[in-house]
Amino acid sequence: MSTGSQRSTRREIARSAATSIIGRGISAALTAALILFLVRALSAYQYGIFALAVSISELLILPADAGLTGAAARFAAEQRDNAAAVAALITRATRLKFIVMAAICAILALAAGSIARAYALPGLAWPLRVAALAGVGESSVYFSSIIFMALRRAGLTLRLLAAESVLEFTASVALVLSGARVLGAIAGRAIGYIAGATVGWLLMRPHRRRTAGHIAAIMPIRVLLRYAAAVAAVDLVTTSLFYIDVPIIGALLGPHAVAIFQAPLKLTAFLALPAAAVSQAVAPHVARSRAGDRLAADELATILRLMTLCYAFATPLILVWADPVARALLGTHYVSSGEVIQLLTPYVFLLGAAPLLADGVTYLGVARRRVPFAIAALAVNVTLDFLLLPAIGVIGASLATDAGFAVAVGGNLLLCRSGLKFSMRPMVATGARAVLASAVVWLVLTSLGGASMSLPSTLVSVLLSPMIFMAAALLTGEGVIRQVGVLVRSILIRPKHP
Repeated sequence: MSTGSQRSTRREIARSAATSIIGRGISAALTAALILFLVRALSAYQYGIFALAVSISELLILPADAGLTGAAARFAAEQRDNAAAVAALITRATRLKFIVMAAICAILALAAGSIARAYALPGLAWPLRVAALAGVGESSVYFSSIIFMALRRAGLTLRLLAAESVLEFTASVALVLSGARVLGAIAGRAIGYIAGATVGWLLMRPHRRRTAGHIAAIMPIRVLLRYAAAVAAVDLVTTSLFYIDVPIIGALLGPHAVAIFQAPLKLTAFLALPAAAVSQAVAPHVARSRAGDRLAADELATILRLMTLCYAFATPLILVWADPVARALLGTHYVSSGEVIQLLTPYVFLLGAAPLLADGVTYLGVARRRVPFAIAALAVNVTLDFLLLPAIGVIGASLATDAGFAVAVGGNLLLCRSGLKFSMRPMVATGARAVLASAVVWLVLTSLGGASMSLPSTLVSVLLSPMIFMAAALLTGEGVIRQVGVLVRSILIRPKHP
């Protein structure tokens, strides 16, 4: 790739990341506000029913698009300069998704009564049925947003996520305040996602225009389905990895324990925001395209190292202040939620690189090779859930999540390294230095009083922590910060033309 092309690619990534952060920031802020409203408006038992219904529906519905979203995104990124191929691809994928999602929604709605009886929770049946409808809308919104990012139309993703989030928040609050309680919270979620799916369909219309030839001639269905099958296997396992804890907690410990675990976990959406936004902006550039503007392996490695450092900085802050913050935000019924978050610090540390590694594997076209790692991760998570939850309670799910997530991220790192041929040594060195810098920040904060610090001391500590972390990282020889400076200058400084 030429220097001019590299600079253009970097600028496009920067613009896409910024736009994605704004869109996801709006979504995360409204999601957090809604969770804080629900934990106050509903009892812990009622919120547990809500969380259980949402988790079960997402566990069954989100992987049920048969991998079509990931497969369609990969091919859209590769063919983005071919409008006819993109239109054919979107048309094919949309039709197939509608058929599959409608069938799964109907099955879940019919099985809701049996699932509720299995949990000995009769009040779970109708929330499950409405959650099935919400899951279909959520899958459609996700499909549209991922396709927009694959086509490098981040502005459309911003509009879609903002519209869905505002509608979901407004409908949920109105219905719960009207007295609908758990069912109202689920119905508000369904209204938001179905409306969001409609917005996505309208925004997608220019990309679905009729093609000159027959769709099958431009995008053969077997090509789409072959790769979708591989992505589906991975989606099934990875979605289970993220949502399996809640159904297991509900079965072993009950709805109240579900609320204690799931409420703080949902609030970590803010922590996932930068990593997800960067991934959506960068990952499409990993795909091979006719334009030849594929991201260089060393640049991807630099971005991964930077995200690792950023999320490592968050871990000592979580260890010190998670408990008082959880008590202040969630209330006295969620006293164990702070410990749940503290024990998720390994998960938070890995969250920086995880989305980009996972999406990178998909865009590289090697999703099939993720399956063994994904199965191993799920097996570790589920096994530890059943071993730890009866022994130490709901905090066992945090440790199980950490272990399963580590297996999944490690597998994706190996696959990206194999596909792009970047060196592992700088990645490992950055990880080690990040852990050391985090330990230094934690020691400083605890020596100053930790969570018992006064408000002025806390504010000063928050302001000093980034400088302490960066100083510790630089003193240990970490060079990615300087490399990022070079990248930023190459983005901002335009070449002088004679």
